[in-house]
Amino acid sequence: MPICRSAPSVLLVEDELLVLMLTESILMEAGCETQTASHVSEALALLRSNAEIDVLFTDIGLGDAAGGGLTLARKAVRLRPPIHVVYASARPVTEHMRSMFVEGSRFLPKPYRTAEVLATLEQWEDVKRHDYSGHEAKRDLRPNHRP
Repeated sequence: MPICRSAPSVLLVEDELLVLMLTESILMEAGCETQTASHVSEALALLRSNAEIDVLFTDIGLGDAAGGGLTLARKAVRLRPPIHVVYASARPVTEHMRSMFVEGSRFLPKPYRTAEVLATLEQWEDVKRHDYSGHEAKRDLRPNHRP
């Protein structure tokens, strides 16, 4: 059962299958319409389609294209100017990488928790249409984590 009154549509782009599945589950449980892609080319096809997408949630280190999630985000903003971008990475983000982030984007270091994912989506005024209170905010996305 969704816990949001009105949630954003999210395009989740992640090349690690387990992380993709766990993050998709969190977004869907929160009531977000969620589409997934594991490659930049799949994500671009969805961005060029008529699919409703409010937020691009992308791994920075996508291995199938030069620039990975950084390049994808810049293309997404050109294709859909009102789109919001959330970057994620397990690797440290350098100042050079941050300088390549699209304006107004957010960053989540991996591993992230449910509460962090949901709070990140709530940071934008036009996406802040949710009520995540009482959700499994303590659920952890780390594969070997036991509460």
